[in-house]
Amino acid sequence: MKMMINGGIYMDNRALIPLYLNGDMINNLFTIVIQEFAEIKSENIRKQLTISANTPLYELTSGKIIQGDLNVQLLNEFSSQKIEERVSIVITILSRLKNILSEQSMLNVIGSESDMKNIREFDFVQFTSELYKNPVIEYIENIIRVMEMQLAFSPESVESGDESQEHKIKRQVLKVLKDDMENCKREKCLKFVSNSIGKSNARIVVPLEIKYMADNLDYIEGAKITVLGKVIRIPKEKEINSYSLLSGTYFDYLNEEYFGEFKNRFLKNTTLIRDYDKKQLEINEPVIEIIPIAMYI
Repeated sequence: MKMMINGGIYMDNRALIPLYLNGDMINNLFTIVIQEFAEIKSENIRKQLTISANTPLYELTSGKIIQGDLNVQLLNEFSSQKIEERVSIVITILSRLKNILSEQSMLNVIGSESDMKNIREFDFVQFTSELYKNPVIEYIENIIRVMEMQLAFSPESVESGDESQEHKIKRQVLKVLKDDMENCKREKCLKFVSNSIGKSNARIVVPLEIKYMADNLDYIEGAKITVLGKVIRIPKEKEINSYSLLSGTYFDYLNEEYFGEFKNRFLKNTTLIRDYDKKQLEINEPVIEIIPIAMYI
């Protein structure tokens, strides 16, 4: 399928590489679309099996009857029904689903400012853009990486061989951060946000469930990805969604003061991580929220 992006760049996604596939949603949506818009084709397959045996009567009667033959025929007939739309491969279903949505004029391909203006709630949309992670989550991931690096490459020098209390606390804090980050990824959606689409100042928020990732999450960050989804929220006129990227965890309550104190205590004398700026979390443009069905390149 070819589409125009940003007023002149053509992309052909027939040979797509899936990065995110919500299989349950795709299967359920495909079933609904098939029932609503596509005729289910079926064919009956009828088969008949005949078994024939011809044997002399004297063999069957142990010689009591000398002459004559016995002919036995067994007929077995059965039929089965083949439903053409019963496909189990998610990729195949996704491709057919996109085709049906396009044929029914239900899929809106977003590539320009005018496309953005025509989007309504509950529309199926497809767009291509770079995607960026919730900056609070990204900042905590950077803290974890720096702490791991310091513990590995700048170990504490203790003559007695005993680890200091401060070092023990640092290891404990690192474990808590890593465990809580893993729980966040496993139990919550990680929200990614697009660049501006075309010349529009609106941006699109894409919440991802890690369990539906078809490949590594690192492929998403900062990459130009094609997203298929359904719009669940359109901003009202002049509405600004400053906190649309919050994660629904205690990470949402962290601010410059908390991060500053943490950095001074556990990340002393390092230039590997910048000071936190809460403005990174704010989106001062209209935000369209979608439920992602699939993502691919």
